[in-house]
Amino acid sequence: MSPEDRRSLAFGRATAATLLADPDGVMAKTWRNLARLRGMHRNGHSEPYFREWEELLSDGLEATGRMLSTSERASDMRSAAPFPRILTEEERRAVIEATTEAYRRAAQDRE
Repeated sequence: MSPEDRRSLAFGRATAATLLADPDGVMAKTWRNLARLRGMHRNGHSEPYFREWEELLSDGLEATGRMLSTSERASDMRSAAPFPRILTEEERRAVIEATTEAYRRAAQDRE
């Protein structure tokens, strides 16, 4: 798994935890995000992912499975995930710091 995929998965895990803690609030924000993203990327390469997210979100918390999966499809889906602004800036920074540190340690271990 690439460092970018690891970071994407870490963001997915943090977002899933937030979703489970506040399902109604996060889902409302996520639906707004999805509509906004679709408006910004009309007829773009992300539209199939947006449709799939729409189906997953319609099933409620089923979306968390895609957020936590390590499959290639899940990784692709996370690249067009409708979860911007779900995490606080502090939560975002914590994910970035943790994944940067993990990448640095892995690089040192390879030396």
